[in-house]
Amino acid sequence: MIVAEILHVKGRSVHSIDVRARVTEAIDRLVHHNVGSLLVCDMHARNGQTPVGIVSERDILRAMSANPEGVSQLMVGDIISNQLLTVSPLDSVRHCMEMMTEHRVRHLPVVEGDRLCGLISIGDAVKALSTDLEVENDQLHRYLMGESAMVAATVTETEADGAHRVSREWLWLS
Repeated sequence: MIVAEILHVKGRSVHSIDVRARVTEAIDRLVHHNVGSLLVCDMHARNGQTPVGIVSERDILRAMSANPEGVSQLMVGDIISNQLLTVSPLDSVRHCMEMMTEHRVRHLPVVEGDRLCGLISIGDAVKALSTDLEVENDQLHRYLMGESAMVAATVTETEADGAHRVSREWLWLS
């Protein structure tokens, strides 16, 4: 499965906040949208919305722990890490999970060229892989029971730029 398939089901909306906003505004937005993270953008950049990071519930808890007097005066830019990892819509879900595990992040913005396409979470990736396994299991069960079945052969290739591209071939088993 590739990232574009997740976005097709999940949708492409991304909740964001300006890097200069107060942390309390980020908290309000997280609660209002019932999400675990916000894309942090520089709203004063040339194109009006340049991603610079992600702020998550964990980031806010760490800031609260480090600032017992409160976070009301902190800006979002004060509590985010400067490392922004992104993926392409054509990247494999497995590649995304490897990135999330290696870098200990739970959210990845999806970017195509310089255009933001969406945001996926570790939960989205786990759900996608689980769904793939259920379908594969069902099809293999059908095959073993003597019925026609269709299985997907997934081929992952690493491009020269290090990106992972995935293609699928469907095979009929009878």
